[in-house]
Amino acid sequence: MPLPDVITAGFANSGTSFLTELVASMGFSPGSSRLLKMGDGHNRYGYWEHLPMRAVEWQRGRFDERKIPSVPYPSHDRISRDIAELARTDNIEVYKATTLPWTYRWFSAGRAVLIRRSADTLYERYYEGVGWSLNGFRAAHAKYYDLAAKHLDAEWDVLWLEYESFADNLTASITAVCEFLGRPFTQSLLHIWRPR
Repeated sequence: MPLPDVITAGFANSGTSFLTELVASMGFSPGSSRLLKMGDGHNRYGYWEHLPMRAVEWQRGRFDERKIPSVPYPSHDRISRDIAELARTDNIEVYKATTLPWTYRWFSAGRAVLIRRSADTLYERYYEGVGWSLNGFRAAHAKYYDLAAKHLDAEWDVLWLEYESFADNLTASITAVCEFLGRPFTQSLLHIWRPR
């Protein structure tokens, strides 16, 4: 089976690190721990980003929330081969790709777990005061998820989640991920929820 098997995604600061750790805790390998982006003051539990894989994925250009393309990138055989080879050699079964709404055609996974968080909450906590208006941020946030809904959702098997739903009903939200991925729910998964 081609790897990675599962892609996690969402707008930056929407809970993608938590989501990737959750999926990894269900038994999906994120690759070698020494190759994952470590924690820091912004995210002390780690980013769960496989850095060599991200370097391959981002070779077309760094992620910029202000310049989200209007359409997904086309298929790219060389990038797809590089992704598949790296995933195979480092056993990357789950990969966090925040750029997925426009890069998904480079991956062979075919299934993704997307997390969405309130645009107003994100703006207030992470983006206010950095030269971005609230309306401009809302538009970029909507564009990200609209692109995913129009293209990715039509071609892949996608589970959509709301960050806030984990706070409201943690067990039900984690159970939904388990069922989507065909893995059993265990109480230990509840301890991964550590909202900042």
